[in-house]
Amino acid sequence: MKKEIKSKKENTFLDKLLILVYLLVLFVLSMGAMETAFTQWFYLALVNFIAVCFLIYNKSKYTFSFQNKVSKFIFVGSILFSIVTLLSFTKSILISESIVHFTFLINTLIAFFVFYTFVKEKPKEYFIYTAYILTIFLGIESYTVISHFIENNSEPRSVELLLSLKHV
Repeated sequence: MKKEIKSKKENTFLDKLLILVYLLVLFVLSMGAMETAFTQWFYLALVNFIAVCFLIYNKSKYTFSFQNKVSKFIFVGSILFSIVTLLSFTKSILISESIVHFTFLINTLIAFFVFYTFVKEKPKEYFIYTAYILTIFLGIESYTVISHFIENNSEPRSVELLLSLKHV
């Protein structure tokens, strides 16, 4: 019994850690890419690979079924949408762009499935955890934007806005 409780606590910790790793996509640097979003998609693909390997390795600790009709409907709908997306390749003007966006779709669906697998057992606990993490990340991003604005307020486009703020 104690080993089972310890295993569930360890499981919860690893689930929360993987959710945190998923949410850290915001802080991925561009690493010389043309656009930061491509690096973030690559990071998401790596995290998806690690998370799916983790789920396969620990398949006895997780149930890979859908608990209600809404989640089944969403999963079946996403599979059908993926099939329609594959069929639309035949009429695509730029096949390479279609492939890129299809990989984005698959990455997103895998991330949602992994997230659902972690969260479905204790949704309230994970919701609170995710809300705290997102609040912290929002604070960091807000600080970054505000500090950038204050440091660059001598720019002609910022002076009018800064002067129009009533608290300044």
